[in-house]
Parts: sequence; C-alpha cells; structure tokens
Amino acid sequence: MSEISTQNLCGVKTADGTPCQRRVKPGSGPCAWHANTFGQKMRAWARNNTLVFVLTLIFGVFGVVGTCGWMYDEFFKFGGIREDHGTKDSVTATVQHPLQPPLDSAKPPVPSPDIKNPTNPSPQITPRIKTKKTDPPAKSPNESVPPAFAVAVELKLLVPSPGKDEFGTGFWGVSTFGGNCFLRSADIVMLIRVKNLGSTKTMITAYNVYTFGREMDRIKMTVSKPVQILTRGVIPKDFLGRLTIPLPAPSGNLGGGFVNVAFKDSDFSVAAPLQGDILDEELADHYLGPGDTVRGWAFFQYPSAGTIPVRLTVKISDDLGHTYSYDVPDEAGNPTGDALRREITVVGPTINLSSCIRQPHPSPSK
Repeated sequence: MSEISTQNLCGVKTADGTPCQRRVKPGSGPCAWHANTFGQKMRAWARNNTLVFVLTLIFGVFGVVGTCGWMYDEFFKFGGIREDHGTKDSVTATVQHPLQPPLDSAKPPVPSPDIKNPTNPSPQITPRIKTKKTDPPAKSPNESVPPAFAVAVELKLLVPSPGKDEFGTGFWGVSTFGGNCFLRSADIVMLIRVKNLGSTKTMITAYNVYTFGREMDRIKMTVSKPVQILTRGVIPKDFLGRLTIPLPAPSGNLGGGFVNVAFKDSDFSVAAPLQGDILDEELADHYLGPGDTVRGWAFFQYPSAGTIPVRLTVKISDDLGHTYSYDVPDEAGNPTGDALRREITVVGPTINLSSCIRQPHPSPSK
C-alpha cells in the first residue's frame, strides 16, 4: 500500500525539501508544476487534470474566435451596406457606419453609374472617413444689436485760439473746493444733439470731442456750474429775472461765430447762472429711450494755442460698454431754411465771483 500511494503522488522535492503531494496518474511523471519542458507540462496537465484542461481549451478557442470576428468587423469591414433600389435597373449603395447617425431616408438616392458600363451601374461604396471632432463656435455674450446714436453739432461759439489767454467766450465754469471757488474760461461752446437710434434704452456714460485727433479739454458741468460773465455794465448787478438769448443759425463752414470778451474788462462781481439745455446735466444718470433726442450746450478749452475747432470727432460710450466714434462734417449752414431753436437762458440773482481763483489754461499760449 505504501508503494502504490507513493506512485500516485508527484514526489518531486520542493524548495523546503519536502516531496510534492500533488496526485498524478501512474506513469504520467511529475505534476504540471514540476515538469521541466513546456511539452511535459502540457502532457502532465492533460493527463492529471483532464476536465480543467478541456474546459480551459474550449474557452480559449471561443475567446480567439470572438476576438478575430470583432477585429474583422471593426477594421476590415465597412459596416453594413444598405441598398436603395430607385428603379429596376439601378442600385445605389450607401455606407452606414454603426457609430454614425441614421441617414435621411427622405432624400432620394443619387445614382452613381458605372463608367465602363453606363447602362448597368454598379454599387458604389464610400469608404469610412474619420472626422476630427471640433468644438462648437463660441456664442457672442451679447446677441442683440447694440444701440447706436446720431450726433450733430448745431452751433459753435468760439474765441480764436491764439488769444485764449486774454479773451474768452464769456462762459465760465465755477466750482468750489475747500472753501475756495475756481473759474475756468470756455474757449468754445457747442450745442450738441444726440439721438438714440437703437431699439433699447441706454445711458451715455462718457463723451469726448476731438479736433484733428487731439482731445479738447471739457469743462464738466456735473462738478462745475455754468455762468456768464460779460464786460462791465452789460449785466445789471440787481438783475433778478430770466433772460433768454436767441442765437442765429450758423452760416459759414466753421459752424458758428467768434466771440471776444476780454478778461481785463470782464466784471467778475456780476455772474449770471445759466439754466436749462446743459448737455452734461441732460445726460447725467438719464436713460435715452428708443428714438429719444437730447440737446444741450457743452463747454471746452483748447488743447493748444493753434487749435482750430474743425474736423471734429465725437466719441460716445454707453452703459453697455460700447464706444462709438462720429465724424462731424464741416458743412455750410442754412440760415434761410433753418427751423431749429437755439437759445441760451440766464437767470438772476447774479453772483459775485470776484474772489474766485481763475485757473490757467491747460496749455497756455506763452
């Protein structure tokens, strides 16, 4: 019994010196784990573990066959061919890849006749083309059309720029700071008209005027107050009423007229405040609805002694972040046909500004 039991075990010494206890069939040699060559291992596995060997072999064959079939369908075959029979004698073959969307069956097939035999067209197979995936185009953050404006300079009252340190238009901006008041003389006063051509309401947050590409220094009437200071005796000191001064339409290409009020003859003790139609006040914190128009006077100082207020460009910024540029043409006026009202209104009582500091121009002539 001891000899038979020994022959049914592998018996090969393991790493720790003990004999292998795996069962083997008589005469089959060592077990598959201790066989020396690949052939001996396979024979030992087939003889001693027949059921496991057969099942492993079957599943391995199925795996190889399935993998080969998938590779053939994926890499060597162009997918299923769908035939659309338009007529009895014509057949059009269209490639349909499994991952592509279904083709539009409502579209009629396009026949592809055989060049060699036009009367018997052959099926045409279109190879599968791998297309690169592209990102969709970026959407604009603002889909609506931004509003635009119509801009016109109706009238200019100006002093010749070489004499701007000695003469002015008679219009000033007065501001106070720290208990002191300051005066700035306007070299040019413009009546500007702006109309909202857009379909939505918008607010004008800034506007600038340029001449020959150089920006004119605007006297902002949101931080200053406009007043008129003329020569002595023109405005009575006890003036308490309201006076509206009509202004004629421009007749020349300059779009206005010259005004010369000498500083040395000006009576700073009699300053009449301006009322109404001040562009900065009309625009400040106000929305312009679709089709709304605003008109008002704007006050500027020349950027240099040789400035000529022609070839103007008006830039407007709105609350939507847009900036528009408008070139103002230098056209001759039409005084006989003009139908617009242009006027300046001053009111009393007058103000004594004799103690105010007259600020120099940003770029003096001398």
